[in-house]
Amino acid sequence: MPLTQGHSANPILHLQRTIGNQTIQRILRSAGQETSEENRFGSSPDRTIRQKTGQPVIQMEEARQTATFPVVYTQALDRLQNIDAALHRHLQRAGWDTYQQILSVSSGVRNVTFHLRIREGSLPPGLFARFTRERVDYSDPTNPIYPMTITLTVPSGPTAVDELALALYHEGVHMLIYIDQNLPSPQSPHGAALDRYLTIARGHQSYASVLDSLVRYIQAFPPSAGAASFPTLQSALTGILNAIIEEKYLYDQEQAHQLGSGPTNGQLARGYIIEKLTAMGVRIAPTDQDLVDAIQGVTALFDAIDAQTGSQPQPGGGKAGSGP
Repeated sequence: MPLTQGHSANPILHLQRTIGNQTIQRILRSAGQETSEENRFGSSPDRTIRQKTGQPVIQMEEARQTATFPVVYTQALDRLQNIDAALHRHLQRAGWDTYQQILSVSSGVRNVTFHLRIREGSLPPGLFARFTRERVDYSDPTNPIYPMTITLTVPSGPTAVDELALALYHEGVHMLIYIDQNLPSPQSPHGAALDRYLTIARGHQSYASVLDSLVRYIQAFPPSAGAASFPTLQSALTGILNAIIEEKYLYDQEQAHQLGSGPTNGQLARGYIIEKLTAMGVRIAPTDQDLVDAIQGVTALFDAIDAQTGSQPQPGGGKAGSGP
């Protein structure tokens, strides 16, 4: 979507007014917050993981074990049961403010285990959930442990359950994709569906040009630490572009399950590119041609995905969800 002078002075404010507070806050969440040290595995005071006969043992404080989930959360979780059964099952197995094992998959001599905790915490206004990948525990190489956290800010009011259900679904599918990426074979249909999105995007002529435009833009407006070399930037931006395509997949899933209307492709592309550049410490110059070209290029990728997947059945529905 081309940027115009009418909102170039404050693109974030314009986007927020256009697509609503909940959506834009999700777009603008800080990458730094997602990887803050207080959320990293091993830094939390409420559990200890140790090795005993080659197996992980999770110890939790007694007070934590008796904690109960907020009513709004349990009601929102019930909403997800007929939307994505695997996600619902994992969230049900999670601990409140403590890590609980939700999945263990053996492959030969290697056993991969995933732990999940749900907790209340401080999030930006309008953002009700955030999934965090914690530091993986490789103390036993044959049994890596993947701790994960979903942080909640429980909403209130007549739409609280709907708002939290939408946020849980969005962040929960991020979690399912992360789990699939770390298993020899996927446990949910989302990994394969996202791979299709990525294949379409990478095969489109705009994919390479978006990366080139972003590299030139960052070199023209480098962060205070200075711009990295071209190959380093190209590699980092490839990961960022793939993450933006994952967000596109999630918004499409929300609309397919009638959980939200979502932004347009142009709004989504613009919002996430601005968020990622800001997180890198890059100044936003809305009318710069390279930035305009990058936004238009990502919008074209999203349009191509829509053209090739618009009639495809959506994964994850109902009680048929896969996974143990």
